Amino acid sequence: SSSGPMIAAAGEAVCSLIKAITFVAVLIALMAMRVAPRPRQSAPRSVMQGLNEGFRYAFGFEPIRDLLFLLALVSLLGFGYTILMPVYARTILHGDANTFGFLMGAVGVGALTGALFLASRRTVVGLGTWIARASGLFGAGLVAFALVHVFWLSLLILVVVGVTVVLSLVLFTERNINRPFRALLDTMGAVERGDLSAAPHLERRDEMGRLAGALATMLDRIRESHEENARLLERVNRFN
Repeated sequence: SSSGPMIAAAGEAVCSLIKAITFVAVLIALMAMRVAPRPRQSAPRSVMQGLNEGFRYAFGFEPIRDLLFLLALVSLLGFGYTILMPVYARTILHGDANTFGFLMGAVGVGALTGALFLASRRTVVGLGTWIARASGLFGAGLVAFALVHVFWLSLLILVVVGVTVVLSLVLFTERNINRPFRALLDTMGAVERGDLSAAPHLERRDEMGRLAGALATMLDRIRESHEENARLLERVNRFN
């Protein structure tokens, strides 16, 4: 949000210098890291083999595949507005670097608002339908932004755009990745407490689906063994 006024006041060179200085802390942190080397588990593979394995995993793992498609769609059709923002600020709104800074800052305010809204909720249950709504509002907001030539109204629209981007991406990730993991953890927690009737209900064809199937099979065998032990104990009691 401060980039526009800083460019107007000090110029691009000074802003680039400040940005470069901020990376010094990152470099210091990286140099301070001490990671113990791990032995290779397999023979080194070629770059193409590694890429092939990565593509097979990403497109074979349903949550990662869907998230990549969503990010690609939003990036291709939506985030291009940030590239055209300087031209829009000068040509359409007849502003300067300060105008550009306020426009980008409005997006940041919206993103922060959306993040705070999600953080304030104890659960995201009931927000699943907001994925499609937020994505639709994101597109509608960009269309409205393109048609509006009033500065303050453009700021309000960009705040909505920032909110919808965070809601759509975070809720999509929550529904497709975090929630299945929590379902498996809840099942294992119930088994740990002695509830052998618990079972994961995940109809998926990816790694989490196979993990849920393996867990269900293990629980079936434990229940069968438990029932067999109970029958044996009952027979022993009858003889005694």
